[in-house]
Amino acid sequence: HKQTTQTYTHKQTYVRTTMDISGGVVFGSSFVYVENDEDESDDDYELACDGDYLKADNLLVSEEECNYENMVSVDVVGLKTHVQQDLKRDGMEDEVASTNFVTIVPSDVLLDPNAVLAARDISSHCSSCGALPSHLSSRNATRSKEWHCEFCGEANPMKKWKHLRKLDNFFVVERALTSPKTKKPNPPHILFCIDTSGSMGLTREVERNFAVQHISRLKDMKLAIKSSIAQLLKTDKDSRVGIISFSTDVRIYTGDTVEPTLVLDEVALFDEEFITATLKDLSIKRSISTTHKTLIQCVDSLKATGQTALGAGLLASLSISPPFGQVIVCTDGLSNVGVGSLHEPQLLNESKRMLNGIAEAAKEKGVLFSVFSIKGEECRLDEIGHVADVTGGNIRRVEPEEIGVSIINEVFDFPVAVKVEVSLILPLSLQPYEFDNPVTIEGPYHETQQLGTITTTTCTSFQFGKSMRSIPQIHSMLEEDNLAPFQFQLTYTDSRGCRMLRTFTCTLPCTSDSSIARKHAHLPAINAHALQTTAKAFQQKGLEVASLMQLRFQRLIEVVRQLNEIEVQGESIYATACDLPQSDNDQLNDEAAEQIYRMKHQKSRRRKPQYALASSEVDHDPVYDVATPGSNVIYDVASSFIHGHNQK
Repeated sequence: HKQTTQTYTHKQTYVRTTMDISGGVVFGSSFVYVENDEDESDDDYELACDGDYLKADNLLVSEEECNYENMVSVDVVGLKTHVQQDLKRDGMEDEVASTNFVTIVPSDVLLDPNAVLAARDISSHCSSCGALPSHLSSRNATRSKEWHCEFCGEANPMKKWKHLRKLDNFFVVERALTSPKTKKPNPPHILFCIDTSGSMGLTREVERNFAVQHISRLKDMKLAIKSSIAQLLKTDKDSRVGIISFSTDVRIYTGDTVEPTLVLDEVALFDEEFITATLKDLSIKRSISTTHKTLIQCVDSLKATGQTALGAGLLASLSISPPFGQVIVCTDGLSNVGVGSLHEPQLLNESKRMLNGIAEAAKEKGVLFSVFSIKGEECRLDEIGHVADVTGGNIRRVEPEEIGVSIINEVFDFPVAVKVEVSLILPLSLQPYEFDNPVTIEGPYHETQQLGTITTTTCTSFQFGKSMRSIPQIHSMLEEDNLAPFQFQLTYTDSRGCRMLRTFTCTLPCTSDSSIARKHAHLPAINAHALQTTAKAFQQKGLEVASLMQLRFQRLIEVVRQLNEIEVQGESIYATACDLPQSDNDQLNDEAAEQIYRMKHQKSRRRKPQYALASSEVDHDPVYDVATPGSNVIYDVASSFIHGHNQK
């Protein structure tokens, strides 16, 4: 990207050269592709007829094969312009996905140590489009106490021009919206919501020392919880940890005693209001430094028996979790007793309503749910996973022997912020797009996504494109330099209860040549955006639209590879990640549901510590240690900051 970086007289670099999928904000290309109004055919590739062949970038297609259906199926990526127009005339869709999108890892913006605190008199939104002053604003400001918005041209009053100059060298600007509710961040709060129904007693054979041992699913689960407790003792002794087991009843262990602090059974399992009212004042008050021995005894006392009261277990977990709390759910079967039962068809709609209510309440409260199910067992992951989907957690199907490693790695993916909203402000020449089609929006062009709770690996994306409405001409230095401004506004609540707003503002050069945009495309960003967009298309529009988007992205990736002479290694991004389900029926099986959720929640490709069970002794009783490859320190700079070890 260094070749496209533009520097101006006040030494401000507008295109950040260090952006990648693991570093905050990355665009699909280093250039915004804006189709030329005067020539919408966009002659990116010169196409001419010569005898029996069509020629374009050394690609030859025989005239005998030159029906449009064939041209779509073969690699005719060089024929983008004219062939695409003909396809449109035949009622077919565009064949290549757009590079006009941007992916963002919100935590990187929220935890950027180079952010500057804005003065109060420049903390007001533009009265027209909602943009906030940034390092670009001093170029469009006057000493007559007016700031002309670089996104819409609106004149906005300000008190002191010099306050804008203080933003000149900062991409990220911070604004506090409320005062903090606590003096220091709350410690990590983790609940293990564990299935202890009879099926958790099923065993697998493990050969050790020339002898065969039978290890149950529940024993694997116990190992994971013990290992998590051991590692938390090393990294954060102030953590609060609790255990909720669900079978024919729901048992809550807060670590105060070996016996359950509270048991919900019989009629209580079927009464949502009773469960919520009973648990509203229950909390985990003591840190793991004083409860770890008792918790280990609680784990050892768990036995596999009875049915699966999963719905009541989820409701109980939500009730006693505070903001920034984590709930790790593991089950191997269908919820079949109590509220949220998915076993009886006549109760299915009511159970879905209840699960959706839990998801929305958890998102509003700031509680992160992650769901793990056992492969080979159906638990209607499409419905159960919805709770994790809405709150920002993970949804995984694992083999019994993988339970321990999967869960212990999930424990340490701590929440960064809750009630997170991300808005993208666009200039008047651009507008939001979805599935390669413009989104109709009244008023200024900006898009807002409600992310709920985020971790350091949360990643999302926005698509944009040329505005479909007539726009006024805005005279600014950005327009003269052919630059398009972008502003991300992230509103969130931090771990002290303070409502905050951070903005990230940058510009990108524009081009009317799509080959330039594709030549400077970013493949890792395309891969992440492709997976998320295809999954959303499947959920919102069905299999037909999702398949079309999948095909477009595959073609875009091939175009980018050919333009940059990148050799194809391995299978396509879809084959290596996951393929689309073969139907869009209301009920997906667990395998298909996991595929869609994993695509939708494609994580940033940052390097994060991976944890494994240090002891391979499956029948070892003491507290298990945790092996951390390369380091014994779990916290990176970001998570240390989150939990107050390195406060401002």
